[in-house]
Amino acid sequence: MSIPGLRIPRVTGGPTSEYPYLSVASTSTHDMSTLACWWDSLPASSRDEMWRSFGCTGPAPLKCSPPVAKQIVQSILASPSILAVLPLQDLLDTCAATVTKDPKSDQINFPGTDHLWRWRASWHIEDLLSNKSVVNHFASMILASGRYKR
Repeated sequence: MSIPGLRIPRVTGGPTSEYPYLSVASTSTHDMSTLACWWDSLPASSRDEMWRSFGCTGPAPLKCSPPVAKQIVQSILASPSILAVLPLQDLLDTCAATVTKDPKSDQINFPGTDHLWRWRASWHIEDLLSNKSVVNHFASMILASGRYKR
């Protein structure tokens, strides 16, 4: 049976450019911290290693600013994986206009606790869709990845 495997950089490691075609690439799942929260908590040595796995050079940034999140998301989108699935929180953190103020509050689920499935988007979808600069930001990343052609 050929079932796509899930590839999440913090779990699987290795360059995203080497993910198999028969896989689903993502930054996280509903049971994990968001991309920004994870990145900000990494020790420096791990952060540098992960930065290189995303195809980046030089020292890894300490904080997951929108350009850092964008670079990581673009790495996922550019992977050979048949699908790229991005949690909305991680996608929103790629844009200065939509970045969260508190990445810890954006985790959807905390298994084994009473904090289950409580996350709510701070943006209404209508507001996102009516903001041309935000739409263009997300569209440019997807178009640049080659995953969608106009």
